[in-house]
Amino acid sequence: MKKFCRKVGAVVLSAALAGTLFPSGAMWVSAAAPKAAKKLTVTASTKTLYVGGPAKKRTTKIKVSIKPSGASKDVTFQSSNKRVAKVSAKGKVSAVKAGKAVITVKAKSNKKLKKKIIFTVKNHALAFASKTVIVNLSGTSDATEQKLTLYGAKGKAAYTSSNEDVAMVDQNGKVTAKRMGRAVITAAAGGKTVTCTVKVQKLTQAIHDPSVYRDPISGRYYSFGSHLMAATSSNLIGWSDAAASGVNYSVVSTLFTKEYTEEFAEPYAFTMPKGANQNAWAPDIIYNPSMKKYCMYISIVDGSTKCCIAMASSD
Repeated sequence: MKKFCRKVGAVVLSAALAGTLFPSGAMWVSAAAPKAAKKLTVTASTKTLYVGGPAKKRTTKIKVSIKPSGASKDVTFQSSNKRVAKVSAKGKVSAVKAGKAVITVKAKSNKKLKKKIIFTVKNHALAFASKTVIVNLSGTSDATEQKLTLYGAKGKAAYTSSNEDVAMVDQNGKVTAKRMGRAVITAAAGGKTVTCTVKVQKLTQAIHDPSVYRDPISGRYYSFGSHLMAATSSNLIGWSDAAASGVNYSVVSTLFTKEYTEEFAEPYAFTMPKGANQNAWAPDIIYNPSMKKYCMYISIVDGSTKCCIAMASSD
């Protein structure tokens, strides 16, 4: 009986709530329908698009404004020639091939309300993306190879370099830096030629966790960092390699008289007995007048649990 009584109570309560929520004489009220559009304005940042050019020249967006306030904003877009220019449901116009196309915009709430924009599509002229390209000869962030971007080529382009001792170029437009200097790269396609200048330079040395020391005798600045990186400068602005060093220890460092794992054999034996990781972090340089030597303090770590502060000295 207890279970039965609970069910009856629930039914009675539901009925009572129903009377409260929907009292006698209540009316259903539907939301007001959106107003019909009376004014339609369409604009585009450009009416000329280019085939074979950069993305910002191949596409544009039609902006739509509808009045009065509260009117439905829904519109449709239609192209008169999809083989020249196509348009998305959101008004993005994309060039397909040279010619003209009319994009018609209609208000859904007022089919008599429409606007048209005439777009002209042209073939992009043969041109490099940049007239001057800088290629770094070495470094940790930029490679010695770089692909040139060429616009408007009809068919396959042919590339040549004015100075292959500085920079070579293959027939895919990939430049390989050889030594510092300049070379003019020429691209020929469709009976036309264009050029760009390639500047090959040595990448300024990048130092992680740097310490900076000024040599009182020479006046030069030296910076030492993690992963055995080292650089030197005369003005604290332009830096160059101070030793044959490399991130991830890809190059044997000339900072030490011996190979660094041999130089720091004892710390490495403590932190990395199996030689799992070769981590040398955050060095600092001081001159010790009592020793009359330069001293480098460096952290030898296994990357997680063990650390040892080691010291090396130099005259």
